[in-house]
Amino acid sequence: MEFTELREQANIVEQKLGELLAQVEEAMQHQGLGNEEPVEESFKPLEEEKLSPADKRLIGQLFEQAQQDRSKAYELKRELDRLGVFTEYEDRFLDLFKPKEQS
Repeated sequence: MEFTELREQANIVEQKLGELLAQVEEAMQHQGLGNEEPVEESFKPLEEEKLSPADKRLIGQLFEQAQQDRSKAYELKRELDRLGVFTEYEDRFLDLFKPKEQS
């Protein structure tokens, strides 16, 4: 079996994920950790209302997957961009990369 094309695709995905993670780290440095105010759970950005229920479910599932496995963040970012709602979910997305507090 020839896996050259698959390896090339894997390298591209790995490179894109690396770029994305670098952007996230830079954004977090500019934001400053611990300065955020809590957001009310009932707050929903206007753009979110344009999403279908299926899109909202998919985004929720991708966030859950990305919380468990950060490698899923690339897929989540791609989907948010495809739907044109990344800016509405940006803070939540960046929160995926914050160190988890120990209880």
